[in-house]
Amino acid sequence: MTATAPLRVLLLEDDPDDARLVARQLRRVRPRPFEVLHAARLSEALALLEGAVDGIDLVLADLGLPDSTGVATLDALTRAAPRLPVVVLTGTDDDRLAIEAMRRGAQDYLVKSSPQAEVLGRVARYAIERKQAEAALCEARDQAEQAARVKSTLLAMTGREIRAPLASMLEAADRLLETPLTPRQRDLGETLRSAGQGLRALIDDILDFARLDVGDLTLDEAPFDLGALVETLCRGLAPRARDQGLDLVCGVADGVERQVVGDQARLRRVLASLLVEALAVAPRGPVTLVVEPHPQPPDSDDARWLRLSVRSAPGRRDAAPEVIAGFRRGGSPFARRRRQVA
Repeated sequence: MTATAPLRVLLLEDDPDDARLVARQLRRVRPRPFEVLHAARLSEALALLEGAVDGIDLVLADLGLPDSTGVATLDALTRAAPRLPVVVLTGTDDDRLAIEAMRRGAQDYLVKSSPQAEVLGRVARYAIERKQAEAALCEARDQAEQAARVKSTLLAMTGREIRAPLASMLEAADRLLETPLTPRQRDLGETLRSAGQGLRALIDDILDFARLDVGDLTLDEAPFDLGALVETLCRGLAPRARDQGLDLVCGVADGVERQVVGDQARLRRVLASLLVEALAVAPRGPVTLVVEPHPQPPDSDDARWLRLSVRSAPGRRDAAPEVIAGFRRGGSPFARRRRQVA
């Protein structure tokens, strides 16, 4: 439609006098005129929308009709033409009806007692422009969501493709370390295995983000030994703590069952990340990982609650922002390890 072509308005009004008044005022609007299509019943309006929805720019609707009343009229119109702006006409200045109509999709609300041409024209044009803006935003949102789904699918496929050769590399490193080696060779083998395990954890994190984007992240529920998990984490990070002159203390409090059911891999990654960051910002030791019972909330089920806490001595006042900004600064433990090696 060109900028000078008439705007086509569907006027839904059962009172002939009100319909003529509104139509007359619309035809007086300048500079761009309005072409008015009239329907006295909801069924007539729906038939017109079905036959010429693409040729109608706006609906002016009285909600009190012979075959429909109240917001049910508005609901029927928005279902029939969801992308078409609707302005509600009423004979009473009822704010509650106006608010309800706006909540249910109406673009604006007008009282029929004094429909001035200037006001009608301005409200009609603003309603059309707002609806077009809404449609553009919805389209942009749909495109962004589709792009996010494509990105997540690509990340998931890439991650799975990388995991297969990485698993072979880690298996080869494990077998290599089982053979007689010189101290230098064993150190290189341990470095290879450690780097591979770190890369596998990073890939797992990427896959988790991809699953979150598409709403497909599920937690595994399998039995595992929580105490053994804590001990393994501490043994793996003990050399780093010693290099930094810190004590790393891990333990499971009395009364905590070691055998639990949950997602062992993700819990290990979360605890390892917290411990690494605690070691990075703690000015002095000790850094502790403690598993202890947690009071059961009154509205919870019969499951037992545990508290897993990573604690360290108070660090610099700006330590928390530094941890949070780690990804932006490239401050991952692997980046730090590369700088130390270099």
